[in-house]
Amino acid sequence: MQPRWFAVVFLLLCGAACTFAFDANWKISSERAGQLDAIVQHNKDRRSAARVLSALIYTCVAATMPVLSLMLGVLLAWLWRPFHKCWRMKSAPPAATLIRGHTIIWTFIIVFLSFTISIIAGLMGWMIINLLMVVAIIGISITTCLARPQDPVMAAGRVAVSSKSNSGTQPDLEHESAETKEADDANWSQHPLGVGRSQKRTLLLCVLMFVLLCIICLVIWNVWKVDEYQLWDLNNGNTTEEFIPQLTAKTLQMLYAWDNFATNIRLQIYTMLLTSNCGSSFTNELADADKHGKIFLPWIDQYKINMDLYTPRDYTQYKSVNDWFIRRINTTFRPVTAVVYNMEIVSPADCRMLIYPNLDEARIWIKGADFTILELLDNNRELNNIFKGGEIVIARLAPQDYHRFNTPVEGNITYYKEVPGDYWSVNPLAVNSRNYVFYNLRKIVVIDTQAFGRVGYIAIGATCVGSVQLTWPDPVGHVVHLGMELGYMQFGGSTVVLLFEPNVTTWHPEILQMSAKPVESYVHVNQGIGKFKPKPDRTIHLPSPRCAPALQRGVLQRAVSNYSLSGQPVRGWGVSSLRLSGFRFTRHCMTRGVPQHPAAGGAIRSGTALYLETISAFTSRLAPNA
Repeated sequence: MQPRWFAVVFLLLCGAACTFAFDANWKISSERAGQLDAIVQHNKDRRSAARVLSALIYTCVAATMPVLSLMLGVLLAWLWRPFHKCWRMKSAPPAATLIRGHTIIWTFIIVFLSFTISIIAGLMGWMIINLLMVVAIIGISITTCLARPQDPVMAAGRVAVSSKSNSGTQPDLEHESAETKEADDANWSQHPLGVGRSQKRTLLLCVLMFVLLCIICLVIWNVWKVDEYQLWDLNNGNTTEEFIPQLTAKTLQMLYAWDNFATNIRLQIYTMLLTSNCGSSFTNELADADKHGKIFLPWIDQYKINMDLYTPRDYTQYKSVNDWFIRRINTTFRPVTAVVYNMEIVSPADCRMLIYPNLDEARIWIKGADFTILELLDNNRELNNIFKGGEIVIARLAPQDYHRFNTPVEGNITYYKEVPGDYWSVNPLAVNSRNYVFYNLRKIVVIDTQAFGRVGYIAIGATCVGSVQLTWPDPVGHVVHLGMELGYMQFGGSTVVLLFEPNVTTWHPEILQMSAKPVESYVHVNQGIGKFKPKPDRTIHLPSPRCAPALQRGVLQRAVSNYSLSGQPVRGWGVSSLRLSGFRFTRHCMTRGVPQHPAAGGAIRSGTALYLETISAFTSRLAPNA
């Protein structure tokens, strides 16, 4: 009886444990889903608030143009009246009527020219035309003050008194008409007389409106507080926030909160000038006394950057801001996590990552129906056919990140091209705003790999990233290993886009889950993000097996047991040897296969390739000269 009761109790305990485990997993999954939904909603609310406040600011800013146009129209009509021949009347019109007409015409012309130039030249055209109007208004005002023109009210009064004295004490209709005319002329006068009463009132009202609009803009700008952008930290398994200084955050929200807005106002000129200024100012060599104010306070202290991760750790050892920006990381803190080097994919940078199985699914993040892989690859149809329907990895680097980028796979570089482009920001708000930021200045590299076929590597510049530098001026023909440095991006945020052929990779499930929301995942450089996807009918090409006298069985066993494509670790290694598919592997040497074996020609099926390549990868590193 005791064994039966023991069995019953054991089964009950197992059932309870399974129920608890299932309930715990369900709670974790529910909590994770709730966190992701909260991140998505937070970022949506952040953009919605930006749209409302930016719309108010833009409305006030746009209203300044007609106000300035009216001020300039009043002054020009007082100073210059070239349109008097437009009035076709039997008798000459009164002077006041003529001046009022000129004021309306001048104002209409200025408003029309201002809006036309703004539409054609965008933001820079709007700024220039408004600046010219302000200069013209100030210039005319100063000129009239220095000229000391005669007061039209006093002149009109003298004329009226003179007419009364000449006609006696009995006014008649002609005298009343003359007095009315002179009074009207006092309200709307012309040079060299002083500005009339109505003109003064109009100018004063315009000044008050202009000041009021500026005050409203300043109040909204200073009261507005942009919430931090949220994403998922893959290493901590929790929500994290990306710090962006308020000035930078507000500027990004103003420019990219509305779809296509940055493109429509021709912001490319502004971003190009800003990038040029960043390049000249941040590359200047700094004196030691200036490094605290130029490097530590605005960057290390503000962004809370841990310099213990980098070499050198002391910021005073960097020559310039840009020299600090492209600092090297201590590889002890960012080791390559791959086990089978040429069958795994690692993150190319410290970045915020998204992974999509194809372009159609990536449109949840990359807004804009006109975005195509063909144009991203500079209209290279051969490469487009290779990556058509393939997988896309988007790795965004923020200003606080390590800005050197590494190779995510092993292989040979077979293609390279530099493509000119704009300098849009690659901030998530910009990517989602249909401004096609991935068509920025970029460098395209294609890596030919054994397991994944060809891999596209596009390093994309951004605002204040005027230079994307590769390790070699011409990288074609170079062999790259997993985690090897491929280049660096100078000051500012930037992005790396990876393109893979269809159905060759099994991706990190958590990153895929986040990307579908979409929520970016913070990933470290050299951290594993994907691996080879086996297929029964696929063969991959491997190097010939080599003897490895220095091979330690314990290292190899750990490597193989920790790696599994099916989710089950490989076990059952013998103490001294293992027989697998016609090969014999010992702790001292890996015997070459017989000619009849498929691997003799350099091709083996993927089911066996996992184990063979594990051996090949590790023996080649433990005994490279064997």
